[in-house]
Amino acid sequence: MKRLEKLPAEEALEFLHKVVDGVCGRAYPRYQDYNGVWNLTEWMEVLEQAATFFKSTVGADLSDEEALQQLSELSSDSQKAVVTCLKGRKPDLRHALIERTNAISSARLQDFDWQLKLALSSDKLSMLQMPLLNLDLDVSENGDAKQYSVEMNKEELQNLLTALEAANKALPPNLQGRFCTRAFSDVTTQVSSREARLVTTRAFSVAAPTWWNELPEKIRALRDLLQFRRACKAELFRQAFN
Repeated sequence: MKRLEKLPAEEALEFLHKVVDGVCGRAYPRYQDYNGVWNLTEWMEVLEQAATFFKSTVGADLSDEEALQQLSELSSDSQKAVVTCLKGRKPDLRHALIERTNAISSARLQDFDWQLKLALSSDKLSMLQMPLLNLDLDVSENGDAKQYSVEMNKEELQNLLTALEAANKALPPNLQGRFCTRAFSDVTTQVSSREARLVTTRAFSVAAPTWWNELPEKIRALRDLLQFRRACKAELFRQAFN
């Protein structure tokens, strides 16, 4: 923002307030009011640099000292004008940035629930024993309540936690902690255990693989359906009456 020094301190402060107005959704300063100071190329450059500075400084919640370090190339009068504007308009800038972020999507997470299950086998492996998490998300979007269900393994859950923690750290300190990362982290602890308790042990997806794995190897090796059914019936009678 070196070209900002072309303006006297008082005019620079007025210009910076107009830039903040533009960032907050109101009118940006007009080029015809400053065409005697900058040409069009310089005007576009100083306008973009000023807006980017305010958005990045407030978005990262930098202190006044940290903000001044980024203005080392400016004169003391220009630095004072920038910092004065920043201090006075920081709440407006923060509100504008939050509103802009919310405008990306109107969906809001209202609540969540989870269930832990243990996949004992698959169509390719007879002994799998993989812990899986069913995550149910209650989302409100444009006044409508919707539910989304996601099944994740341990690695996918960890990626979700990492993304939530990164989003939480990107927020200003007064907004941090609103993400439910601690509750999700408690889920990770249970998923990590191979001895995780099954939520629904009587479900077909659990009971059928368990019974299949308990069958003798000679029955599981049968390829004829009729022979397989007779062998299974004989095995069930054997287990019931022995």
